Amino acid sequence: MERIARGDLTKKLKDDKVKIVKDLIIYTNSF
Repeated sequence: MERIARGDLTKKLKDDKVKIVKDLIIYTNSF
């Protein structure tokens, strides 16, 4: 149970990082 929760958390953190990187790319491309 705990392992599954940890896996979901890791995946969520990864997804958040990807989203931040994409936002940064869009932000820098708008200049």
